[in-house]
Amino acid sequence: MKNKLFLIAMLIGFTGTLSAQQVRVTHVSVTSNDKIEVAYTINGLKNYQEISNIRFYVSRDGGDHFEGPLKEVSGDIQSGLRNGKYIMIWDVMEEMPLVEENLIFDVRITVEEKKALMISLQGNMVTPLGLRIGQLGKLGWYVEGRASLLATQSPSFTYENEKIIDYDQPGYYLFNGNKGYNAWSAVAGLTWQLSWNLFVNAGVGYGVENYMYEINNYSYDTEEKTGNSWVKDSEYSTSGIEVDAGLIFKYKKLIVNAGVTSIGFNIFNWEAGIGIAF
Repeated sequence: MKNKLFLIAMLIGFTGTLSAQQVRVTHVSVTSNDKIEVAYTINGLKNYQEISNIRFYVSRDGGDHFEGPLKEVSGDIQSGLRNGKYIMIWDVMEEMPLVEENLIFDVRITVEEKKALMISLQGNMVTPLGLRIGQLGKLGWYVEGRASLLATQSPSFTYENEKIIDYDQPGYYLFNGNKGYNAWSAVAGLTWQLSWNLFVNAGVGYGVENYMYEINNYSYDTEEKTGNSWVKDSEYSTSGIEVDAGLIFKYKKLIVNAGVTSIGFNIFNWEAGIGIAF
C-alpha cells in the first residue's frame, strides 16, 4: 500500500487546474497516514466578494472527466475563505478504490457579492440615544435616528440678549438651574467598502439642537409656583440640513463606527456606535 501511494504522489505532485482564474492547485502530496494533501491558492477576489461554496473534484483519466464533489475531505474547505494559501486533506482510501493513475485535482468555488445587514447603537454628547440600520456591501445604505434625553421637552420661550424676550405668562419666573439639549437627528446615507473589514459612510438629513434652560413660573399674587417651562437659548441653538461621515470597522459579526456630524456646517460634533452585522 505504501508503494502505491508513493507512486501516485510522484505522478500528481505538480498537476493543477484553474477555476474561473481564481483557484490554483499548487502541490499534492501523501501524508504519513495515507491521506492525500492538496495545497491550493485563491486569488483575484475583490473586497466585496466572498466564497459561498467550495468543492473538490478529481480526475483519473488525465482531466477528461472529473469525479466529485469529494466527500471525505477536511482542512480548509469552509465558505468565507479569502485570497491566500490553503490545504485540503482527502481520505482517498475511505472514498474510492486506489489505483496507480495520474490524478488531477480541480477546486471549484462559487463567488457571491458579500452583503450583511447591520444594526448599531449610535450617539454623541448631545444625542446619546440613537439607532442605525442598514446594509454593508460593495455599495450599501443606512438610515439613522438620534435623540437627546430632553427630546420630548419642547421650548416654550426664547432666551436672547440675557433675557427671555417672549415671556407671556401672568406672574414672574426664576431659573431653577436645570439645562440641557432638546435635540434630534434623522439621516439616510450610503456606505462603500474600502477593504475586507473597513467601510466609509456618508449621509444627509435634518437635525435640531436647542440648548435650553428650565424656569419655574410663579404667581404675583400668591408667589406660589404655578408650573415650569423650558427656554431656548437662541445663541447656542440651531436647526437645518445635517450631514455626517465616518468609518465602519467590521470584525466577524461585531461592527464599530466613528465619524463627524454637522448641522448646517454651524455646529460640528463627533458620533460613534457599536453593533452587529449578520
